[in-house]
Amino acid sequence: MRIASDGRIVLQPATRERIRSSRGIFGLGTGAGRAGVVVALLWAASVGYAADVQLATRPWLQFLSRDSAAVHFETDAAVAAVVEYGEGQRLDRRVSGPAATWHCLVLTGLRPATVYAYRVKIGSEPISETHEFDTA
Repeated sequence: MRIASDGRIVLQPATRERIRSSRGIFGLGTGAGRAGVVVALLWAASVGYAADVQLATRPWLQFLSRDSAAVHFETDAAVAAVVEYGEGQRLDRRVSGPAATWHCLVLTGLRPATVYAYRVKIGSEPISETHEFDTA
């Protein structure tokens, strides 16, 4: 595996490596096992990176109706975002979007005349306060 000049990870053709442990020497290929390690490292890097992402704007609602609402916000880096929402203070529903700096996530299946709470998350970390709104 190597990192290209543009930041992409380039996997090398399969090779064999030997690793010495207290139980002897084991041969490990660079096939699925190595790919799994790469995926785990990328995931770990993204989790650490997510903690550094900040909101560039506070979340705001638009197109609020009896059964849906659009949550808009901007982040200071292109990331995939999640909005958790639910009735009262229960944040038991989620909607997610692709990596971007400008986000518009639509909350659906809302009930009329009901108070809802929502917050923005990146990975497993909330990056906004919990906000409330009520449907018509």
